[in-house]
Amino acid sequence: MKCDTCGQVLVTKQSWKTYHTKTKSNFRRLGEIVAVMDDVMGIDAEQLRVRRRTLIYTQPRVIYSKLATEFTNLTYTTIGRFIDRDHKTIMSAEKTPLIAEYNDYYHEIREKLERVTSSLRQAS
Repeated sequence: MKCDTCGQVLVTKQSWKTYHTKTKSNFRRLGEIVAVMDDVMGIDAEQLRVRRRTLIYTQPRVIYSKLATEFTNLTYTTIGRFIDRDHKTIMSAEKTPLIAEYNDYYHEIREKLERVTSSLRQAS
């Protein structure tokens, strides 16, 4: 069985239901990551999708990739699709060091996401 929405190959209807339930909540989490990045850095989803390799575009993509792999359990492919990149970009970004200025942004964004995550856990 193949999902009509995303093309993911699924074995049973139950696996389809489980896959999409988890994926929807994780997609919301990707949106939260981008929203916090926009709040802290002024970088929105469209700027993450820009096809340039200058530092002002690559370093925010690295931050997004590192945070998305840490705060979600989505595959590299799915994380990459959110910003119109492939899985290799996300894998490479995990190994890429951040320059000092962007390292500060990374830690600030990470702290905000941890606060949001912990407040959501307490609410449920």
